[in-house]
Order: sequence, then structure tokens, then C-alpha cells
Amino acid sequence: MSSSASFYRFHEADLPGLREAAEPLRRRSGSAQDPFWEYVEIRGEPVVEFDGSGHIFGTLTAFLSEKRDVSWMDSSHADLSRFLCEARQAMAVVLTADQRRRYLSSLEPRAFDEASLRAYYNEFNEYDEPDAGSWMLSGIEAIHAALEAAGDNTVVLMYVG
Repeated sequence: MSSSASFYRFHEADLPGLREAAEPLRRRSGSAQDPFWEYVEIRGEPVVEFDGSGHIFGTLTAFLSEKRDVSWMDSSHADLSRFLCEARQAMAVVLTADQRRRYLSSLEPRAFDEASLRAYYNEFNEYDEPDAGSWMLSGIEAIHAALEAAGDNTVVLMYVG
């Protein structure tokens, strides 16, 4: 099963509602609609279009942590990110303006080499995938654009599921 990656900007004031809408569906009664995605569509603004498989972001997160000392859970919204991951059974990261200031320059896509990205991906996943470097670079480009979209009163939700 393939996963997708989506990036939505929210005002800080909308985050309590996002948390409430993300409550696990098994706790909701009788509704076929998903209040989380309804809330995202109403309050969120799509900021990055990513056409590749969302699966790349698991490996990419490990790569960025190991090679660039990037941690998505070192933010003022780490608790919300953890809650969303658990409640939605997906990868959910709330990217902040502070993270933009800390990581944007080190995530400049031109600073990455596709061959090195491919080698990391293949070693990490025990594959021999010739296109893995371009997949990883596309993911870095998406994260870079998402960080650019985070502002002083806004955050970007990176959702992979």
C-alpha cells in the first residue's frame, strides 16, 4: 500500500481544533466522515505539492537526523506531532518558524548529492533502487519548501499516511 505526503499551513490559533479533530475515529460514533480531513480542508492551506510516495520520508527523516542533526521533535509543537502520529497512525510533523530558522539553510536542495542520497537509502532499506537518490532529493525539496512556508504565527503540518 502506498502512502502520500501532504503539507498544510495552519495559523497557531487553529492547532487546538486540529488536535480535537484528530481524535481517533474509533472513538467517534456513527459518522462516515473524517473530522480530521474536514478540519484540514477548512482551516489548512496546501503549501507544497508532493507527487512521490510518502514512504520516502521515513528514510529521509533518519538521514536528516543522522547526517544533518535535524530533529522534527525539537519544537514547541512536539507534543502535538506525537499526538497526531498516535491518533492518526501516520507520520505527522508540525514544522515551526523556529525550525525554519535553524534548518532551512542546511536543507538547501543544492547542497545534496543524489548519489550519496541513493547510497544512504539503499543501505538503510537494504535495497538496490537506482532512483532512490532522486526520490530523496524530491523529499528534501518538499521539506525545504514547507519550512519556507512556516511563519511566526503559522506552522506547516507535514502529514504522511
